Amino acid sequence: MFQITVSNENEWTPKSNVCEILVSNRRLRPSPRFEYKAFGLSEDTEYRMYLKLETTDGNRYKFYKERGNWNPHSVAEEKEPILMQSCHGFQSGGFWNENGIQFKNLFLSTKEHKTATMVVESLRQMEASEKPY
Repeated sequence: MFQITVSNENEWTPKSNVCEILVSNRRLRPSPRFEYKAFGLSEDTEYRMYLKLETTDGNRYKFYKERGNWNPHSVAEEKEPILMQSCHGFQSGGFWNENGIQFKNLFLSTKEHKTATMVVESLRQMEASEKPY
């Protein structure tokens, strides 16, 4: 049985692994970055690693300064999950177990760009997960 965990936990909000990431129509690197450790992948089997971003609910959010938090503001249409392959492509389980999984060339934006950009909607709550295929 394999396991994939966040490798840069100290950069994410303690206990919840939640973090606010700014997006705009320009390409921006996410901060904190999406980095993972892999354990127990079959050494000789080849895998492609994908980052999957999906909305957690059907709401758009608004930040209320007086309350100091984000709250649902309006209903948004459901979107399909977004997948981005790791820049290391197709590698053995041994490679992933030893080197971890990184998305160094990943950018986020609210509009299409030529390369390595995940197009996301602003003011949405999203969840990231890592999957081997």
